[in-house]
Amino acid sequence: MAHTLDVSNHGVKLGGCQGEMKVGDKIEIRYRHKQAQFRVAWVISHKGSSEKQVGAECLEPGKQVWGAPLSQLVDEYEEKE
Repeated sequence: MAHTLDVSNHGVKLGGCQGEMKVGDKIEIRYRHKQAQFRVAWVISHKGSSEKQVGAECLEPGKQVWGAPLSQLVDEYEEKE
């Protein structure tokens, strides 16, 4: 279960995640009686904590999981190596 989340039209960043997740895993996210399939794009572990941050992209972009459509701003995500 995640404690915080940031959302966009294409994905989500979850904070406070626990458990084993790795890049490429498919997960289901439920929000207020709606759900959609996502793919884990990145995972960040913090030293000294079992909690992680997880970024996931929506595999069902036509679904309005978060309620009303979000603004049409382009996501500004830059992958780092």
